[in-house]
Amino acid sequence: MPPAQNTGNLEQFALPDLLTSICATQETGVLRLTRHGISKSIYIQEGRIVFATSTDPDDRLGELLLTKGLLHIRDFEEASSRISPQKRLGALLVEMGNLKAEELVRAVVEQVKDIVFDLFLWSDGEYHYAGGELPSREVITLRLSTPEVILGGVLRINRWSRVLRGLGGLDAFFRACSGKERLLQQMQLRVAHAAILQALETPLSVRDLCRKGLLADFEVCRGLWAFRVIGLVEPVAPADVGRFTAQAGAISPALRKPPAPKPPPPRPKAAAKAPARRAEPQEEGLEIVAQDEPEPETPLELVNEAEESPFELVDEASLVDATLADVAMAARSRSASAPGSGSRAESLDETQLDSTLASFNERHSRLYVMLQATDGTKVREILKRSVAAVDQHVPGLFNGLAPGADGTFDVDALKTNIFAFGVVGYSDGLSKLITQELEMAGRLLGNEIRQQLAAELDTAPV
Repeated sequence: MPPAQNTGNLEQFALPDLLTSICATQETGVLRLTRHGISKSIYIQEGRIVFATSTDPDDRLGELLLTKGLLHIRDFEEASSRISPQKRLGALLVEMGNLKAEELVRAVVEQVKDIVFDLFLWSDGEYHYAGGELPSREVITLRLSTPEVILGGVLRINRWSRVLRGLGGLDAFFRACSGKERLLQQMQLRVAHAAILQALETPLSVRDLCRKGLLADFEVCRGLWAFRVIGLVEPVAPADVGRFTAQAGAISPALRKPPAPKPPPPRPKAAAKAPARRAEPQEEGLEIVAQDEPEPETPLELVNEAEESPFELVDEASLVDATLADVAMAARSRSASAPGSGSRAESLDETQLDSTLASFNERHSRLYVMLQATDGTKVREILKRSVAAVDQHVPGLFNGLAPGADGTFDVDALKTNIFAFGVVGYSDGLSKLITQELEMAGRLLGNEIRQQLAAELDTAPV
């Protein structure tokens, strides 16, 4: 786990750098951090942050729902009194009717995010990293890219001394790295933060970057620190500034500044007298946008295309309050106890469902392998667009899911979505995904390729 040791303290090695050192080498393992008797763990699979747990009582699901006004104390106490090894709090709240299944899923993901982000505020404490496969049987996963997790965490740090130390001083020079398109594709940047990368097409000192007025000085420095940790910018020795300035044309086209837009029409005089207001960041999860800013026409407004497959995690019943399997079970149990309620999805023959999903996985795997062999660089885009199209017609079926390396989906996770979200018409949705992927392949690779793929898929033995 270079450059950090497996055990150390956060005063010597800050969490953003620690996470980057683990994730950059595609590590798998658990990073456990302790401070003042509290222990929090971040689970990492092949360089991706996929889960987190905490022993802090304030990080538990019930307390989170209470503080957000989503749960009454009386309901919290009643559900807590019924917790058992077979029934955890989240599943009980769904079964009792205090939460919908989809609300619980969102709450648990929010719980995990809060645990991870809170760790970025720790400036002291001990850490220990244990590499190796994760020994687990859970199916909750963060469907967020590690660069976005690091960006979102650093943007919550409000201590100037930490930010300045991370940058190495105000006279340090930085420039945007070339060939970082893969990182940018995993992130969604505010317009002003994207402008920082544009400004660094030629090396600038931290002082000079702040003078450009892209954001408040502290926001500029904090964002620059995050970019350095992620690997979007790199420090430049003062003696090399001139050389890199001359080579500025080598910077990736994804970081080039687009042509200046046409000036907007003049405002009415009354509006012109209003004082200018700086756009403040509005944060929700990891999607960071600017208020009162128009949609940009720049390639730097990049969307999160991170792919995660469902992950089995350590069963820590005292730390984790619900899993998607709990959600599905609670949704089915509640439906069965309510006469006349439920959907077609909740009354399915599970034997038939298993057969249908197995058949779909076999067919989708063949198509996925053929797409990879035809043009592996387009597979992610084809899948993303296809899932989005299916979601318009069969909402919830592929919620939070992505295929594994062999092109198959996790059957238990698919079944969980079908029951938890009351998916109707799942069979049509499965077929539509394959049809849509063929259509997308035709648009991106050409109709001849689409026809070839369709012919091979239809003639292949089942």
